[in-house]
Amino acid sequence: MEAKITRIVAKFGYMELPEIDPIVRACCDYGIDLERADTSYFYADPKVERATTDPFPAWRRDLFVGMRRIARPLPDDLGIEAERRIELGVTVEV
Repeated sequence: MEAKITRIVAKFGYMELPEIDPIVRACCDYGIDLERADTSYFYADPKVERATTDPFPAWRRDLFVGMRRIARPLPDDLGIEAERRIELGVTVEV
């Protein structure tokens, strides 16, 4: 079996809950079968660090870090099973 990587970008509006099912259905229309058991989903889980140059004001950084702390992980919102997830490490400086 040939391995294939396909990049799919889905955009959601402000306060719109992301859902994987409409994305899977739309991909099927283009002949991409995402419901196979060997399909993996890559996603980034950003690690927030203090910037060394030109940092946010303290109040803004604290607000950002607090909001990040209470946010639900994207794969949980999308309903992607744990065994099909591949997490990429990303560092974001604020």
